[in-house]
Amino acid sequence: MRLNFPAKSHQGYTIIELLVALLLGAVLLLGAIQVFDSSREGARVQNAMSSVQDGGRVAMEFLTRDIRNADFSGCVTDPGAITNNLSAVSPGYLADVHTFYDLGGVNGVAEANGLTIDDIDPEDGGVLNSYDVIDDTSTLTIVGARPACNGISVLDASAFNEADPLNLRAACDIDPGTVLLVSNCQQGDIFVKTNAVGGTQIQHIGGVTTGGFMNNGGTLSETYKADAQVLVPFVREYFVAEGLNGNNSLYRRDNGSVQELISNVTDFQVIYGQDSDDDGAADTFADNFADMTLVVSARVSLTVRSDEELIREVGDADSRPITRTYSSTTSIRNRIVRSTVGGP
Repeated sequence: MRLNFPAKSHQGYTIIELLVALLLGAVLLLGAIQVFDSSREGARVQNAMSSVQDGGRVAMEFLTRDIRNADFSGCVTDPGAITNNLSAVSPGYLADVHTFYDLGGVNGVAEANGLTIDDIDPEDGGVLNSYDVIDDTSTLTIVGARPACNGISVLDASAFNEADPLNLRAACDIDPGTVLLVSNCQQGDIFVKTNAVGGTQIQHIGGVTTGGFMNNGGTLSETYKADAQVLVPFVREYFVAEGLNGNNSLYRRDNGSVQELISNVTDFQVIYGQDSDDDGAADTFADNFADMTLVVSARVSLTVRSDEELIREVGDADSRPITRTYSSTTSIRNRIVRSTVGGP
């Protein structure tokens, strides 16, 4: 018995149908690629903008905090009442750093053309590296002090004469060789700690080199007791030089040691506000003054760029980096307070 099945059509796609399908697929694929590329480019731009904003925010935080604390020396308000006991023949001694308050609380160079700043080894004063400051940018130097321990490092009343060790009320890990400032409301002394780390006692023996520094003598100018505190004095200098990534960066030199803070900085400018009538408010503004002791505020402007060139305007052949300029005017708190109470 033979079974007869109806014939089936085996007709396939025509060449025209295949070409149309390929064309539609290519259009869809091209659209998907464009969407992906646009999303990727948008993400790159957003990441670059975030990086620029973070860099500017961090830099301004460092700058405003240091400017606000310029000229701080504890309870004593007259820098002329501070005795510097560091020996100038110490191997780590730098005249442009360790004279501290003699440098002035705030100063700088308006246009640092041809200026070179050295990174110094604190142990022996040797030059570790040199940085060429970018022409037409400013430098900013700030002198102040911070607590030697967390919170305020206050002494007890156990000292009986100027040669006695200082005694903290609570133990504090201060390394030997640390340059310190002890001050009360009448005067202060700068010296180097000569005993081991930790504990409550701070010795200041003369003639012994510790951490690259030596005291001229072991006797301070005052018997410091419970109304005094121990601080760490600093000289911090901000400047712009070539960074590790090949672009320019903002650097901070802290007591001679240089650290790269923010990369991709293209400009740094400082304008000072001077209080010429001693009322605690700035009334004259310039990038430098003959008498910087009357400066009560500083306005810093910092321009930060993205690492990549991502922005292209209509008609431009080449892309350019994203740039943002951040500005802030900060009052020097200690000088405003000093003017308010009638001077030192």
